[in-house]
Amino acid sequence: MKIFQHINRTEFIEYLIKIGFDGPYAVGRHQFMMRGDSTIKIPCNNQIELDTAIPYKILKNAGLLNSKK
Repeated sequence: MKIFQHINRTEFIEYLIKIGFDGPYAVGRHQFMMRGDSTIKIPCNNQIELDTAIPYKILKNAGLLNSKK
């Protein structure tokens, strides 16, 4: 698994596409991406640089990361 260190939004979306997600699709205030039954909300466009913890939390909530470290 790639370790994220201050990744920008575009790079994160490209990474999600690379691992099989479709999108991003716009609904309401946030965009989202889908892969099978998994749906991931993407932070808004205004937040260009993502903090280190945000991509990790998004992938963990989608069940794509083990809870063990």
